Amino acid sequence: MTRTTPDSRTTHPNSSRETSRLLPRLRDSLDTPAHPEPILLHTTPHSALARPVDHAPRIIRERPRRATCSGVAWFHGDCLATIHLVDNALHTYRFDAEARTLTPIQSLVDLDCFAKPENLAFSRDGLLLATTNSRDGAVHVFAVDPETHLVDPQPRATLRTEGDVNAHGVSFSPCSRFLAFTTVDEPGFVRVCRIHRDASGRIDAEVVQSLPNPHAPLKPKGIDFSPDGRFVSICYSPNAARMKKRGIVRFFAGIAGAFGDRRGNGFLLVHPHAEGRIARDPIPGAKRRLRLNNPDDVKYFPNRSLLVVTDQAADTATLVQLEERSGALRERVMTLANPPAQLSFPHGIGISEDGRYLAIANYGDDKLAIYAPWGEADPDRSSAG
Repeated sequence: MTRTTPDSRTTHPNSSRETSRLLPRLRDSLDTPAHPEPILLHTTPHSALARPVDHAPRIIRERPRRATCSGVAWFHGDCLATIHLVDNALHTYRFDAEARTLTPIQSLVDLDCFAKPENLAFSRDGLLLATTNSRDGAVHVFAVDPETHLVDPQPRATLRTEGDVNAHGVSFSPCSRFLAFTTVDEPGFVRVCRIHRDASGRIDAEVVQSLPNPHAPLKPKGIDFSPDGRFVSICYSPNAARMKKRGIVRFFAGIAGAFGDRRGNGFLLVHPHAEGRIARDPIPGAKRRLRLNNPDDVKYFPNRSLLVVTDQAADTATLVQLEERSGALRERVMTLANPPAQLSFPHGIGISEDGRYLAIANYGDDKLAIYAPWGEADPDRSSAG
């Protein structure tokens, strides 16, 4: 079903904390990272939280949560889309940076192809949208009109791999010829697909690489290509526990603390990539593994020297500086944390094409939060390869 949704609620909190406008100043203050407030909070129209609970919530570190606003991505400059697991919905908007408002463009609800959609990604050229399903393991590829910004409700291609039930993170390569996604089944996979497009608009997709998860019981969650395509970052974390009406039944893939590190059970790795092949081993280096609690999504900033990763358990989003040449993780340069960040089980991440704005989908309160980590300044950018 397609509909417009003008009756959404958007708030514009006033920032009470000055944030650094220049990256060098951030790097000089690593011991006291900034905690900026969102410049915009948007409540999902017809939110599932306003309706009676029809399924048991999941548990993250002793806290119950429902899977509501699960993913966000920017496209066509000032447009962005959110995807909603429990609602089987996709909403698109136009973002007015000056007014700090979102104007609805399109809503796709309860499409036949949606089976609890988890996350989404647009191709670099803005012509394709990929979504992952957490219920049947399918990855759908849709066409996007560059003029009207409308998503064709009929998928142009569908990827189904035998054994996959719960597809999770997804990302297009910078050249838009490859699509990578993760599964959080047992043991979980990272799969890479080649995308073929002809002049008529026909799209074919085939899996060209399947990497089994070497970090079980953790699962591969968020995934993203670096802007030049030389690296792929992957989050690993435990699956959420299930809560039943008569008590909590834990289905963690492993025992909490199995990795014996107080900094958290999850982590982020960076792997080399070339022409649709992700290296099995991560890049070497002392800081090659960033420890977190429950990291769920990761995205590179356009300037290649930064990425951001969300952590559901900690209600944080962490910006990490990278070695530009080697792709190695260096230092945490900024942390968005509560109370000023107003995060609630942060999940999906979107970064505007100019690198100025960071959007985060919140599982817990069904809100989209948009931040300007450098105020309204444009971070130093380098061209994508």
